[in-house]
Amino acid sequence: MERFKASVQYGDWEGTAAADDAYNSISSLLREKGILNDGELLVGIQMFVGENLDGNVQTPWIRAVISNGGGYDNVKSQIDNSPALSFLERDVALSLNEFFGLFKRFSVVLTWQGLNLGGREYNVIEG
Repeated sequence: MERFKASVQYGDWEGTAAADDAYNSISSLLREKGILNDGELLVGIQMFVGENLDGNVQTPWIRAVISNGGGYDNVKSQIDNSPALSFLERDVALSLNEFFGLFKRFSVVLTWQGLNLGGREYNVIEG
C-alpha cells in the first residue's frame, strides 16, 4: 500500500512542499507525452532523488499518481466518499531542471524530525 507522504531511509528531515503551476503545467506535459489520457486526472506527483555521491545530484525518479475517475468534481466526490483509494501510477522521465520548470514557484520547508515544528509560527531573532 502506498501513502501520500514523503519518506527516505533515515527520515532526518521532514516537512511540507507547495507549488504553483507554470503556464505549461505538469498535467499539460503529461498529456502531450501520452502519460495522462482523456478521462484521467493527475492527483499527485512523487519525486525522489537517490543518494547523491560526491555532491553530484542523481537523476530524479518521478511518478505521476492518476485517477481514471473522470473530471475533478467526480474524482473529489469519489475521494470524499471512499474509505479505500485506488490510483494508477506511471513513471515520468524528467531532469530536475525540466521538473522544476513546470512550476512558477516551488517551496519546500524541512524541519529536524521529531521537533513537531510543521506549521508553527516563530519570531526571528536578530543576530
